Amino acid sequence: LARERTMLGLQAAAARGQRGGRPAALAPEQVKVARQLREEGRSFAEIARAVGGSKSSVHRALTKYVTRFEVNGDTSAYSVAHERS
Repeated sequence: LARERTMLGLQAAAARGQRGGRPAALAPEQVKVARQLREEGRSFAEIARAVGGSKSSVHRALTKYVTRFEVNGDTSAYSVAHERS
């Protein structure tokens, strides 16, 4: 019974366009800027100061971006991000 009610609540939230979980540390615009700075050869610390996040958040966001492209077969983005690490 508790599981059924939980599932109904989750479905109702999804229907309203809500999703669970912790909010992203960096907004999509910040990730875009971070990606550009990384391609310029900036360090994670410099990028974090520029976008107003932590080094860990920047690294995590850029790794997610790179993984997405690697899965799609574009390994050039992967090599660019990891050559400078």
